Amino acid sequence: MRIPLDKDLNAYRFIAIEGLDGVGKSTIVRLLAERIGGVATQTPDPSLRVKRQRVEASGQIADKWAFYMDSMVCQRPQFEAALRNHHVVCDRYIHSTLAYQWPQDAPLPRNPREMFPKILWPDLSFLLLSDEATRRQRLHGRETAEGIVNPADHRTDVLTLSEQRFKSMQDLIQINTAGLSPSAVCDQIFGRAFQ
Repeated sequence: MRIPLDKDLNAYRFIAIEGLDGVGKSTIVRLLAERIGGVATQTPDPSLRVKRQRVEASGQIADKWAFYMDSMVCQRPQFEAALRNHHVVCDRYIHSTLAYQWPQDAPLPRNPREMFPKILWPDLSFLLLSDEATRRQRLHGRETAEGIVNPADHRTDVLTLSEQRFKSMQDLIQINTAGLSPSAVCDQIFGRAFQ
């Protein structure tokens, strides 16, 4: 059921859904966008799929960082245009880039908004958490369907560090999806974003 929004009370919002691969981000982005009459999007833009695969295969952290940051900067006009008439719900954004691509031996920046002013910052960002068995099952299903396996999605050291980084980001609203239906997760996000 779609819940109508009072546009006088709620300006159009840019909402980012973050988390490890396999926690259900894509499903939640699609369902939430449908519920609020918004635009579902993702970073990097799907048109960059081949370039993304090449950059990921290189394994060079500096190249990966530059690629993901540039993709967010390039998508800013697209997001701003959509926000004139709709809410925007994004599958992965700056928090994922920081969690996965920031140099492993460096602490996360204290004020990322000041450090990266060229991107459009979300109004709200949600971190989806899931138990490991469910996450791996979802990930396996996606890899089977798409025929793409990202080795980093299976590296315990990368996943542990990324999850620790996500959880340390104070501006992320954490939602544990364990035992919740996608609809129930959307209810929680909707309640925090619009009420």
